[in-house]
Amino acid sequence: MEGKDVHVNETGTPQGGSVSVLLSNIYLHYVLDLWFEKIIKPRLKGESYLIRYIDDFVVCFQY
Repeated sequence: MEGKDVHVNETGTPQGGSVSVLLSNIYLHYVLDLWFEKIIKPRLKGESYLIRYIDDFVVCFQY
């Protein structure tokens, strides 16, 4: 909303909607989680962890 004008998004998933959370969780599972486990983790010498909650994540590496 800018001033008195309301702008409705006609494409994509609405922000904060339950479908948005579901779709982002499915996408991140196949893109981020599996990429980290199958490609990144085997190349590292120390321990590593990917901690993810919905669309937030923390990556921890042992040096």
